[in-house]
Amino acid sequence: MKALLTGSTGFLGGYILKDLIDHFDHIYLLIRKQSLQKAKGLFPNEKKISFIVGDLLNMDVIEDAKEYQDIKEEINSIIHIAAFYDIEGNLSECYSHNVIGTQNLLYFAGLCPNVDVFHYISTIAVSGSHSGTYYESVLDEGQSFSNSYAETKYFAEFQVQNWDFKKSIKRRIYRLGVIIGDSKTGHIPKVDGPYYFTEFLLQNKDKKDILNSLPVIPIPYNKDSIFPIIPVDHAKYFVIQGIKNDQDDLPLKTYHVVGTNLPTIDEFIKDCFKAVGINPKPFPLPNTKFSPHLVELLGIPRELLLYMYSKCIYDQRNFNRDLRGEKTSDYNKYKENIFKPIREKALEGGEG
Repeated sequence: MKALLTGSTGFLGGYILKDLIDHFDHIYLLIRKQSLQKAKGLFPNEKKISFIVGDLLNMDVIEDAKEYQDIKEEINSIIHIAAFYDIEGNLSECYSHNVIGTQNLLYFAGLCPNVDVFHYISTIAVSGSHSGTYYESVLDEGQSFSNSYAETKYFAEFQVQNWDFKKSIKRRIYRLGVIIGDSKTGHIPKVDGPYYFTEFLLQNKDKKDILNSLPVIPIPYNKDSIFPIIPVDHAKYFVIQGIKNDQDDLPLKTYHVVGTNLPTIDEFIKDCFKAVGINPKPFPLPNTKFSPHLVELLGIPRELLLYMYSKCIYDQRNFNRDLRGEKTSDYNKYKENIFKPIREKALEGGEG
């Protein structure tokens, strides 16, 4: 079996590729020309990997005409991880990379005579403003979106679900939770998601004495909201389960890949405070017209405010049946490792 993989140079993509090498006879990595040297440095001397220059924004996807014809005939699977992920990204960039890029790859898949499965990495952000249980089998619940990334991933997933292939190609969609660092090392390559807040706390660690003199620290959030996170290595494990063990002939299946014991927003913020050495308790504020300004004062993009008041619960029936295996993703078991790099940074240069 041979596969075409996008997004291999990303954080999650690198994790997934390492575990896929033994499953496929060969893997073609679709790489933009400007990222080719980086990719070769990340995956040197691997005989089962080929680097294919291409761009999802081009309709042909693959640049070289001969490679285009050869790969089209050879591959059995497509694994689409690449996306423009920026919670503050503008609509034009998000749309071109996430929607048009996915559209071009779906068109290419339909031209490949031997491709029988299209694995697509989506996000639980497609639930948007939905309140209540969000089922794996449903996409459209009339939800609205607070950022262009989530909105364009919704439209990209809509395309994957509804693309009219001329022959039968199974589609497997993995809606990943908020990706956090490695559950063993805590490593994360950039400030993103919940790390906006911890980075703000670290940048203001010299004010720790002032903050510790306060009885509470008011923050806009709902203390009962569930924080749907997943460490990158756990997300990798579950996606690999789906790719390696898919024996089902159903044309479409969707999975909510989030932790099995998730923290509330309140619990996570308290753990952030503890890691940085801040003693007062966070005090949850109701969502008002001032909340966007307050979260920005705390270093958090206002686009994340929707999630700080979320009342969404993610159904995981497909996930539990097909992907979980013997693996759990219990926040209480990995949180010490996740916060270890943050604790270390907080101690750099003394106690502030």
